[in-house]
Amino acid sequence: MRTGRAIVCAAFVSLASGAFMPARALPWIQFADSESNSLCDVVNAANLELVVLETGELTGITGPDAIFIDTFVDDEGFVFFQEFPAGFIEFAEDADGFRTLWWFTDFGDLVNVNEFTGEPTPTSIFPDEFADVPCNACPFWDEPAECEDSDGDGVEDIFDLCPFTPFDDIADIDGCSCSQIDADADGVIACDDFCPDTPLDEFADDFGCSCSQLDDDLDGVDNCFDLCFDTPADALVDIDGCAIRLRPAVQISFCGSFGAMIIGAMFFGLAGFRSRLRATI
Repeated sequence: MRTGRAIVCAAFVSLASGAFMPARALPWIQFADSESNSLCDVVNAANLELVVLETGELTGITGPDAIFIDTFVDDEGFVFFQEFPAGFIEFAEDADGFRTLWWFTDFGDLVNVNEFTGEPTPTSIFPDEFADVPCNACPFWDEPAECEDSDGDGVEDIFDLCPFTPFDDIADIDGCSCSQIDADADGVIACDDFCPDTPLDEFADDFGCSCSQLDDDLDGVDNCFDLCFDTPADALVDIDGCAIRLRPAVQISFCGSFGAMIIGAMFFGLAGFRSRLRATI
């Protein structure tokens, strides 16, 4: 969870005319970039840094922190000002080549944000014109203690669910590395778990796999129910995973004229024909 608190003078509040309010102790959202694996909780505009609260409202954090109550960001990153579409937020490269989070207009340029109302206006300016762009909101908030990151994993201590992440491990958004997580509670850490969704009531091997997740002979029957563990690769198997043994086809040879046999069957009947057939085999 993210929190922020600001000291805002009365004169600053009076300028807002109801368009913003002092930032309360509310959580804010941290975004993950699928291309760079970086985490950002700063939304950069052309003139202002902001964060998105879990309520969807935007908060200006350049200078005194204040919530722009007329601005809203939905779950897909689209921004609305006074309920009208106002662009979107998305990762893009700055002048340093780092992917950071920005507020764009629908035409792909950045916005200027009115620091009192939150109203955006287009600029014809783009991210690659900016250097030293912030990605972490903590230095901009008013409580420096909230920005401490004791294990150096990029997640502040107050939000870190795994406070002792090894130095050379990569942490997720909660501050946890694969060496600290066992999501399926099978006793094998995520780094070494080849079967990450082991059912809770099944015993896992050293690789984190239970018998229901394995089929050693690839016969389509998992190890839990396979009574024949070494079924040949080309064999048909039954529900127990055992090869089905097929009986050889019976071949019957007829001697003499086939037409004569048909005629005999017509005269002597099928029973008689069967007895004559046996006598000729």
